[in-house]
Amino acid sequence: MSVHEYRGTQMTVMSNVIFIPGDHESQHHAITKIGTPRCDDFITINMWGKMAVMAAFHLYKGRRVNVTGELHTFTRHIKSDEFTTTEVYAKSIELLEDGVNMKRLQIEKTVKEYLEGHKLVADIDIKDLIADLTVPEPVFMKDFDPYEVSKTAKFGNIYTKVWSMDKGFWESDGSNEVYVTPEGEVIFING
Repeated sequence: MSVHEYRGTQMTVMSNVIFIPGDHESQHHAITKIGTPRCDDFITINMWGKMAVMAAFHLYKGRRVNVTGELHTFTRHIKSDEFTTTEVYAKSIELLEDGVNMKRLQIEKTVKEYLEGHKLVADIDIKDLIADLTVPEPVFMKDFDPYEVSKTAKFGNIYTKVWSMDKGFWESDGSNEVYVTPEGEVIFING
């Protein structure tokens, strides 16, 4: 494994956040991917503790960010194949202007140019203009509560998925009962 400094500026969040609750706030973990628009390359970003909670509430596909952290490269051997994986362990994340709102401004400008006769319909790439236009409603950040989260299977914004080793991705079928032991262990009882 090798470790190097990483600085990603003007990056776009390419996937919605996966939030993995820990037994304590410092053990919460969040994962997402960032990259640059119109490029297939992306990198996985790992966040822990309060930064993971922040990511669950404020990061979503299309959001623009600056990220600094440590670049980690791992080599894994699975059967006879060797795979190299590179990830960032984030030290800080700066939230930038909302990429979706920027897209809306671009649409307004394109429509205005069309109506004024400066653009032809053939010059407008509609799929590019309308991609990923949904912005989650602002929500107040709160602490992770396994019981409350089990009812909805959501924590953070509407796009964040919750995942744990024992359940996989949490489902909101209404049948989940949660018991938290005095030691902080979370036990799920499916009804």
